[in-house]
Amino acid sequence: MGTNMWKKYKVEQLPIKQAGEAVRRQVEGLVEYVLWLYSPDSPQASPYMDNAGVARFVEEVLNMVVFELYFEDEMREKEIDVLQFVTEANFPDIVGKEVGEQARIIASVYAWLQVSENPIRNRIILSDLHSEIIRRIKSE
Repeated sequence: MGTNMWKKYKVEQLPIKQAGEAVRRQVEGLVEYVLWLYSPDSPQASPYMDNAGVARFVEEVLNMVVFELYFEDEMREKEIDVLQFVTEANFPDIVGKEVGEQARIIASVYAWLQVSENPIRNRIILSDLHSEIIRRIKSE
């Protein structure tokens, strides 16, 4: 009938990567950006893209981080790893800041991500070309 039934013993067999504290903070920061961008109360952050579009790009960065957790060796070997660039300097914390400051930070980060020399942007673009694993995951 088009529904999936999850069996507890099967779900327990799924491999779940345990990230270190630093990676957890990086992921939480990106998630805060996405939550802020999808909030109906948030003003438009970027003058060039609506918040949903910016959120989709931040989600791409998050996906690359997750891919790197599972396929670290391949991503480093093919130079499509991004975690090294997901730093506090590149993605400042928005928690506890005023809404206008949050919007300014996110707009600045998005503008930085769109620069043609940006390493994260370029690695996302190359990931489909250089990694069969990522190409398969994205196609499903």
